[in-house]
Amino acid sequence: MRNAMQTPLGPNSGLHGVLVLMAMAAMMSLSACGGDKDNGNDGGTDTGTDTGSDADGDGDSDTNSGSDADTDSDADGDTDTDGDTDGDSDTDGDGDSDTGSDTGTDTNSDSNVGDAGNDAAADAGSDGGDSNFWTIIVLPDMQFYSKSYPSIFNDQTSWIVDQAETLHIAFVLTVGDFVTVNRTVQWQAASDAMHILDNHVPYILATGNHDYTTNQWLEDVTLINDYFPTTIPPPSGRYMENHIENTYYLFSVSGMDWLVVSLQWAPTDEVLDWADGVLKSYSTTSAIIITHAYLYCDSTRYDHLTRPDQSYNPHSYFLNDAGIIDEDAGINDGEEIWQKLVRENGNVRFVFSGHELCGPGFLISNDDDGLPVYQMVARHPTSADGYFRLVEFWPGAQEVRVKTYSPIKNLYKTDGKNQFSFPYAFPS
Repeated sequence: MRNAMQTPLGPNSGLHGVLVLMAMAAMMSLSACGGDKDNGNDGGTDTGTDTGSDADGDGDSDTNSGSDADTDSDADGDTDTDGDTDGDSDTDGDGDSDTGSDTGTDTNSDSNVGDAGNDAAADAGSDGGDSNFWTIIVLPDMQFYSKSYPSIFNDQTSWIVDQAETLHIAFVLTVGDFVTVNRTVQWQAASDAMHILDNHVPYILATGNHDYTTNQWLEDVTLINDYFPTTIPPPSGRYMENHIENTYYLFSVSGMDWLVVSLQWAPTDEVLDWADGVLKSYSTTSAIIITHAYLYCDSTRYDHLTRPDQSYNPHSYFLNDAGIIDEDAGINDGEEIWQKLVRENGNVRFVFSGHELCGPGFLISNDDDGLPVYQMVARHPTSADGYFRLVEFWPGAQEVRVKTYSPIKNLYKTDGKNQFSFPYAFPS
């Protein structure tokens, strides 16, 4: 399907979506994975390249053939490779600031989880009475909930709707892997949960490797378009007609214009060329990119050429007949997305991703114009806790605050990898 002639939709196709979003804003006032068996217990055979144990508790056989020999440093069931003692230092020698406070200890222990109190919404946006802020919700890989706990998925999106006005929620971002296997029962659960947001809070979808039929990623064999032929409001533009993968949206929030570009799992060179054209068409608009596999949990980008130790690199899913990485597949990992797309477009401010298993990561890199790009990964679906990210924008304080919250538990993760802030230069 990707090899057919593809005609990107033009920039003007999103006018209706922009008007709808502006009206909604006024009303508000303001994962990785793989498997080599029937891991969905639904009769489908999931044939992947992974040959190990179930690292994420979703029934999949999830250990990649890489040389990842890391341990569970936070006792949450995930394999944690980040044993550094970062204090905003350059952990990979590439000039990037690896911002975090991980000391290799138990960052998920009770001492690092804060009770949100009786009014979680007030706590989420508290700043001495200053209400001039707005929020992006970033949902992690949600396949665990679609498979085993759909009611929690429903509760999460219902909470977002309930708090939309209080938290000035502008939109909801996703990072792929809505299901563990590309089967109707799980897609129906994901659809039911996400459509709770319809006509309340805008949302943008990205696809992960689990959202496709295994080994048919290049053929775009996914049911996502059956359940999400569009979103409300609709995309401002698409890479391919009738496909929700690879889309872009235009938002206006508190007087700021934003462009959100969604890239599918392991985007091809053709998709990156399309995204590059979109970013250059809106070169004066601050941009956010969402994609599935981009940042690794040690706060470095996925890089199959220099980091073979990183588990679940997208290239490890695309093998030739000899069983080695097919460099002619035309797909891209995080470092390739950075080099080919992000660094040369000076309007990209944020990249959000999921996929990896070993914990949250955060990386600040300067683009070719010397401007910071804030890159984050957070994946929390390995237990029925219901955590997701709140990214709060505070223009008055010239600051962005990142929080990790569970409406199911009414708790925050308060360790330095899950709750932190950084200066952000809002336009005057």
